[in-house]
Amino acid sequence: MTKTEQVKALLQGIQQDRQRYIELLALLDQQRDVMISRKAEELSGINQLLEAYYQNLERSATERNTLLKALEISPDTQGMTNLFAKLPVTHQKKAHALWADLEHYANACSSLNERNGLLLNMQIEILQPLLQDPEPSFLYTR
Repeated sequence: MTKTEQVKALLQGIQQDRQRYIELLALLDQQRDVMISRKAEELSGINQLLEAYYQNLERSATERNTLLKALEISPDTQGMTNLFAKLPVTHQKKAHALWADLEHYANACSSLNERNGLLLNMQIEILQPLLQDPEPSFLYTR
C-alpha cells in the first residue's frame, strides 16, 4: 500500500469511526432510558449492540495505529496534526474538522457511558438491601 493509499485509508477510518460514535451516542442514550424504565430484556439487547460497537471501534483504533506507525507518525493528537499539515491545503481544513468531530463524539460517548455507569451503581445500591436476606428482628426471635 502506498503512502497516499495509507492516508486515504486512515481518513476513511476516521470518517467511519465518527459515524460509529454518532450511532453509539444514540445507543447510550437509549441504554439510559431503558435503565431508568427498568426494561431488562430491552437493556440486554442494547448491551449486546454496545459490545459490538466497542469491538468495532477498538479494531478500528488498532488499524489506525498500525497505519500511523507505517507512516512513521506518532499515534497522538500531535501526530495527527503533523499528518494533516502534510495534506494538500484543500484537504487540511476538512481533515482537521473530521478529527475534531471524532474527538467530540468520542468524548460525548465517554461522558454518557460514565453517567450510565453511575446510574447503574445507584440502582444496585438501592436494590442490594432489598435482595439480601433481612437480619432477624429481635422481636421475632426466641
